[in-house]
Amino acid sequence: MRSAFAWPLLTLALTACTTTSVHRDLASEPTPSIWKPDATWVLVLLDDQSQVVRSLTVRFTDQAADSCISGDWRQVEILAERPARHPSFTGKSAYMLTGAALVVELSANRCDSYYTLHGRLSETGVAGAHGPQHLQGGRAVGTFSGAPTDQ
Repeated sequence: MRSAFAWPLLTLALTACTTTSVHRDLASEPTPSIWKPDATWVLVLLDDQSQVVRSLTVRFTDQAADSCISGDWRQVEILAERPARHPSFTGKSAYMLTGAALVVELSANRCDSYYTLHGRLSETGVAGAHGPQHLQGGRAVGTFSGAPTDQ
């Protein structure tokens, strides 16, 4: 299983912007038919030892979202999350889908201090890398995968 996620760590390395060549390549691919507006998905985040560190049940809405990063951002509703966020955390989540490139910001409204998921959308789900991102760049700290629950 670890080898299945090796390419995201190498090719979807987090940077200060989402316009890497990998992102551009994925963005030029057609959006897979698995993607449906307002669908509910389960996302599972793994650390670098392939241990589950967070699971999220989310709805990718078509409503516009505020983000400090330019682009066509849409709201992500977090329906369930384990472990739960601290109640004082006020970060709002958003996503941008361009072709097969899916970017999820778990703290889109907290400028210059993001937590990002960069993934490749396929006909079976999404897989990619996740990690913190800030003005000086970012780094992948693990992988993630997800699939719609409504299919």
